[in-house]
Amino acid sequence: MAFDGIRIAALRFGGSDHHSGMGAGTDPNGRMAVMLSQLATSLPAFAADTNNLENTTVMVVTEFGRTITENGSGGTDHGQAGTYLTMGAGVKGGVFGHDYPDQLVLQEPERGDSPILTDFRSAAWELMERRFGVNPAVVFPDFDGGAQLGLAR
Repeated sequence: MAFDGIRIAALRFGGSDHHSGMGAGTDPNGRMAVMLSQLATSLPAFAADTNNLENTTVMVVTEFGRTITENGSGGTDHGQAGTYLTMGAGVKGGVFGHDYPDQLVLQEPERGDSPILTDFRSAAWELMERRFGVNPAVVFPDFDGGAQLGLAR
């Protein structure tokens, strides 16, 4: 199979391991707010540079989860669940995966940890298989694909 250009690329946007001094949610100059602002301006700029994602699919994934409650030093600790988002060609709009009932958020009140309900590999699996025609088992050999989310068109 012949093709031109990049098929899959990965970028790293580090510095989000905020164990301390993360910044209050209402502080636009806090470390987390600044990083989220950079992401929020970078994604539309990338979309504009790639013909409004006409042929491009983007998946943003956190390296590890974070607790949802603040620790004693104004940050958050490593947790189980994280967040991911997808956008662009081949992606349906909406929210996919499981909704978080309040009792699950309170499962570990000391840490404020959230359990993983939808593995990011399910979304990546679906995109690789349906969007790119790649065998996801090569990338995730110890994962069965999980539940189909209906994310990819």
